[in-house]
Amino acid sequence: MVAKALGNIDPRVGHTAILAPDNYTIVIFGGTQGYVLRQSTSYPTFVLLDVKSEPFQYSSPQTTGKAPPPLSYHTATLYQNYMIVAFGNVTNDLGPSNNASADLYIMNLLSYTWVTQFEKDSSSDTNHIKLITIISSVVGSVVVISIVGIGTIIYFKYYRRKHNKINRKKDVIELEQSQDTEQPH
Repeated sequence: MVAKALGNIDPRVGHTAILAPDNYTIVIFGGTQGYVLRQSTSYPTFVLLDVKSEPFQYSSPQTTGKAPPPLSYHTATLYQNYMIVAFGNVTNDLGPSNNASADLYIMNLLSYTWVTQFEKDSSSDTNHIKLITIISSVVGSVVVISIVGIGTIIYFKYYRRKHNKINRKKDVIELEQSQDTEQPH
């Protein structure tokens, strides 16, 4: 057994599966129980598969908001913390499915709520501020290290030049003194 269900999870085809932002939950939406003309809805229509546990665990949390009709052969895409569901066939349990959906549906995966528009993601603002802070810190550190390095080089060049002048003066004085002692008076 690869996955363990906490309830009855119908088999399905024509569903979508996306990896949630947490990188360990697979979000399964929609689907039908077969390829036949009569497309019976697979229940539950919204299922999570936790791949962090062993064995994997299925669950079906309650969703809030205005849910889309049961769909099959639709598309689903992850955008930030949202699952965007588009198009597909509307399934039913009463007869052949001859209704196609031209609508888009958005689910907030943090709260499992169907919404009509994206909410501003404050974490992206926080990440932007963190990035600016890191870049500023790196640039500031490079500038400070450069200034200290250049200052050290200038100091040692000045010190060496001054030290060399003093040594040359000493050499000149010693040379003059040695010449004075060698010359007869």
